[in-house]
Amino acid sequence: FFKQKTAYDIVYCDWISDVCSSHLTPVVINLPVGNRTVTSIAIDANDPNSVVATLGNYNNSSYVYVCEDSLGAAPSFRSIHSNLPDFPVYHAIISVDDPDIIILGTEFGIWATTNGTSTNPTWAEALDGKDPAKPLPRSPVFDVVQTTNKNWSGPRIYAGTHGMGIWESQ
Repeated sequence: FFKQKTAYDIVYCDWISDVCSSHLTPVVINLPVGNRTVTSIAIDANDPNSVVATLGNYNNSSYVYVCEDSLGAAPSFRSIHSNLPDFPVYHAIISVDDPDIIILGTEFGIWATTNGTSTNPTWAEALDGKDPAKPLPRSPVFDVVQTTNKNWSGPRIYAGTHGMGIWESQ
């Protein structure tokens, strides 16, 4: 697990012994969080320079940021909030098949874009589950997980909700 030492330092710690690693270097990020919570950081599996960071809290106007130089000395983030409604975003994943596809777990369900690397991506609700007759309800989604085993007819997306169970989608 990770522990935040200061406002900008995150170090890896062993979850069993609670001993923090001394060989990791703290990372300074230029993410405009203020008094907000960073809720997730998604790393592109095909390009570790590309990451998406999401923020929580209410009464703000930007909750999703992208960084295309995360391995650089001074990574820079820019907002890709675009047309996404103003609500907390709890989790993000970048598709293993296409880095333009970004899927978010939000206060009101799943939202996604197919042009996530553009300056102003177009976000839309993505509430279709495995069964089209039973869409995902508009409930908070705190965790979004992507399987990468393509032998099972492609990757699957799982969404962990608040009080409505776990949902699966292709």
